[in-house]
Amino acid sequence: MNSAPKQFNEQVDSEQVQVWIAIERRSYRAWGFFRGKEIITRGRSESNAIGLWREAANYTANE
Repeated sequence: MNSAPKQFNEQVDSEQVQVWIAIERRSYRAWGFFRGKEIITRGRSESNAIGLWREAANYTANE
């Protein structure tokens, strides 16, 4: 990783979740645990990676 990870909180299916984001090479990586499952996404920008993480967490919530 090129920079220190930043922490942010997301609310998914009425649950507060801690998620981390960091620059990794030329992309951004977001990761966090939701309902015992580790979710990792990569995006072209910080907001893209966070959006992809949110989408994956919502998919997990609806399984």
